[in-house]
Parts: sequence; structure tokens; C-alpha cells
Amino acid sequence: MLPLRENQKFDAIDLFIFTYCSTVTFGIIFLPYVASEEIRSAWLKVIVSVGPFLLFLYMLIKVFKMYNNQDIFESFKQVSFRWVYVVIVSYLFISSLYHNVVGLKSLLIIVQTFLLPHTNEWFIITAMLTVIFLSIIYGIYSITRFLVMLIILEIFLVMLITGFVFMDEFQFIYIPPVFSVDFFTFLKSMLSDMSRYAGIVALLGFLPYVNKSVPLFKSSAFGLLFVMFTYFIISFVALGVFGFEQTMTLLSPITSLIQSVAPRGGLFERIDVVFLSIWILSFYKILLIHMWFSSYLLNKLIPPFKLDGMINPTLIIIIVFVSALIAPSFVQINMQVYNINLLIWSLIVPICLFLFLMFRNKKWKGSQNREKKQGAL
Repeated sequence: MLPLRENQKFDAIDLFIFTYCSTVTFGIIFLPYVASEEIRSAWLKVIVSVGPFLLFLYMLIKVFKMYNNQDIFESFKQVSFRWVYVVIVSYLFISSLYHNVVGLKSLLIIVQTFLLPHTNEWFIITAMLTVIFLSIIYGIYSITRFLVMLIILEIFLVMLITGFVFMDEFQFIYIPPVFSVDFFTFLKSMLSDMSRYAGIVALLGFLPYVNKSVPLFKSSAFGLLFVMFTYFIISFVALGVFGFEQTMTLLSPITSLIQSVAPRGGLFERIDVVFLSIWILSFYKILLIHMWFSSYLLNKLIPPFKLDGMINPTLIIIIVFVSALIAPSFVQINMQVYNINLLIWSLIVPICLFLFLMFRNKKWKGSQNREKKQGAL
């Protein structure tokens, strides 16, 4: 991958956009329901579910500053045993690949259902991964510049969907009851909604590229809260238009929503095709982010591969391509197992990592002071 020059450090708006784009598409496409333990108030769950990930951001940034804005994994490598470092980074890397494969399979089912029902899946996978491979080669700076352009379209979609609340198709009678189940059932049903925020784990690799003067928590938290608002408005509108029972039967409620309100004639007759086109670009965007993150993790795991920027992206693309071809269809994936792994990958393991780094910070500072004294001598 091409190196990032010092004068290309990212600013606050870049961090906001990366935070938003790193997770929003996977969380949206099957909103508001993807699991068997779903309840009517999905819009309330996505609001509550953001809490643990705000804690994730707070702890990430606190640790990042404690170690003088050093790469999180480099800090972890310095203060832990080698085998512990390898185990943790290996798990994060494998889970990242798993996340990419499931994301690619979810894109396939949308494309084959609504756009290309007669096209072989290997052709769609090849086309998508070829473009992603070429993009990764140019590095995180080029990727982030693409995100800045794409977010304008995504904000347009959010505004469009928000406008559905004021249309005749939306019925407030479908919204109540707000809380119709016991607390335990509510928490259990939150599993799928918490996993919608899992993509922000890619910030572990992005923060070292951000300018030191940027208010890290403020920028990233605003990005995450905008993700939460996007999830909320889509869940709320889908429930208000279709009702709970019908929404549970739809493959992609948001896609059906756009199709149901498209005018019968005029300029916007096939606005659903425009929406799907933007959504495919959004899938490309989020797959690109997490393919880059997988390559970043592989760099941390096998240092010699840093010598050639072509090797890691090539390995990632080959692994994901083969896995996507042999993996079962998205509808056959055990979503409960997948969601549990997402939470372990994106929340539990990173928070444990942050706690460990906080505990070991004194040892790291001591080693830094010793290195300075030796350098002075």
C-alpha cells in the first residue's frame, strides 16, 4: 500500500466520516429485523445499543492518548507476551475475514434478488473484489477521500427516508406498544442490534493516521450517533409503513420501502433503482474499509509482509473470494452465532485489550524513560 505522507494526516471531518462509514451499511440493509428474538420496538433497541460502543470509543481514545498517540497494537506488543499478542491479533484478523465474507454474501443476495437474478455469483464477487483490490493498493488516504464523496449520497438517503414520516403511507398506529416485553427478552433481542455497530472496530487501525490536534472523542462520537440516528429512522419508518408482522417477512425492509413509495410515472418512477445503485456503492465502501482493516491486521501479525504492499491485499482477496464461493447462502447463516462473534470481536476483546493497556501503562512509561536515558548517554 502507498505510504501516507505526514501532511496528509486526517482531520475531524475525516474521522467523523470514517466512523460513520465503517459500520452503517451492514447494519442498515436488513433493518429492522434480522434475528428470531425480535420485538416490535426495534427503533428503541438501536438507541439503547449504542451505549456500549460509546464506551468503546471513550476507552480507545483514552488508551491512545496514554501511549502518546502510538498505534494500539504496537503498544500492546511492547507490554505483553509475544504469544498473547499473536493470539489476540490472530483472532481479530480471522473474525475480520469472517465479517467480510458475510458482508459479501449479504450483498450477493440483494444484488441477485433485486438487480441481477440470472448472473452467476462468482462473476459478481470477482467484479467487486477486483475493484476493492485496486483501491486497497492506493492506501487509506485514497479510501478516505472516496468516503468523503460518498457520504453526501448517504446523507441524501437518510433525509429521503426521514421524509417518509410525513407521507400518507406512514401510520403511527403501527408504532405502539413501545415496551411490550419483559426486560430479559428486551436485552436478548438487543444482540442483533448491538452487532450493527461492530464495524467501528476498524478505528483501531485508523486513529494513528489522524492529526494529533483533532478532538478524537467528539468527532468519532458524533459519527457513531449519526449511525444511531440512521438506524433509528429506518426502523421507525419501516415499522410505521409496514407494521411489525409484515416487516418480519421482508428480506430488506428498506428496499421494499423505497419500492412501495416510488411514483408510477415521471422523473422518479424508478427511484428504487437509484437507491439500490447508491446502496451497492455503500456496500463497496464498507467492504473496502474492512478489507483494508484485515490487511492492516495481517501486517501487524506477520511483519515481513510489510516489505511488499501487494502481498497482503492479494492474500486477503484470495481468502475472501474462496470463502465466499464455498460459504452457504446468507439466509442459511446462523445469525445468532454470527452476532455473538461480532460482539466479541468488536466490543469484548477490544475493551479487555484497553483495560490491559491501562494497567500496563506504567511499565510502558518506564521503558520509554529508560530508552531516553540510554539515548542521552
